[in-house]
Amino acid sequence: MMSVLCTRKQQEVMFSKGAPESIIARCTNILCNSDGSSVPLTADIRAELEARFQ
Repeated sequence: MMSVLCTRKQQEVMFSKGAPESIIARCTNILCNSDGSSVPLTADIRAELEARFQ
């Protein structure tokens, strides 16, 4: 896994690459709203994402 921390519009954003299951295992929030806000990565969302990568 590799991550890069960037500053974009006075906000820090981390871009990561690697095996999806490895990245998801380390996440607590997910950016999924058009307004740029994050939401907690719940067990249901985590299961849905993991199912997509199989």
